[in-house]
Amino acid sequence: MAREVWIIGASQGLGLSVAEQYVGKGQRVVGMSRSMQPVGSLFDAWLQVDVTDAAAFGAAIEKL
Repeated sequence: MAREVWIIGASQGLGLSVAEQYVGKGQRVVGMSRSMQPVGSLFDAWLQVDVTDAAAFGAAIEKL
């Protein structure tokens, strides 16, 4: 089983709900979104990135 989960669109809605499920199972969760990291966040790491910007997204993946 993967030890780290990357979730794109994690700041709200379905992405945030999926993150909560993985955190509940003890997974390390990395959130990504165009938005700022949610206050009181449950994420182990956060990248603020627009996935429609290929160069920025590629740099974010390299950072991870």
